Amino acid sequence: MNKSSKGPDFSKIDSQKKAIKLVSKGELEKCFLLPIEIGGQDIPQNYVFVPIGFSKIKSDIDNNIVAPLAKEGKITEYSATPIYQGKSFIPIAIDVFASNPGEFNSRINIWGEAILNEDEA
Repeated sequence: MNKSSKGPDFSKIDSQKKAIKLVSKGELEKCFLLPIEIGGQDIPQNYVFVPIGFSKIKSDIDNNIVAPLAKEGKITEYSATPIYQGKSFIPIAIDVFASNPGEFNSRINIWGEAILNEDEA
């Protein structure tokens, strides 16, 4: 990111080892893509590292929007897809998508181009 950008810059965090170091410093936390409550596992393929607070944002979407839709039978399919910028191991955004028969989608903008694009919208 250039000097005129806002927010954190995780462009140099290009490995899990570097991400875990920031977890130990309290700057990042684990965020599950498929929530543990609905069958997600605590395995590397099911989590990403995000700045503190973003895990709660995703959890709130999953528990307060997606779960009620599923309980009402309005959605039966779910995905959470991390979006990356450059070689960074930290996603710039996470796209949450639930469907069939209804549809819900939301993007959690975290850093980098995602928050720059958010400001332009």
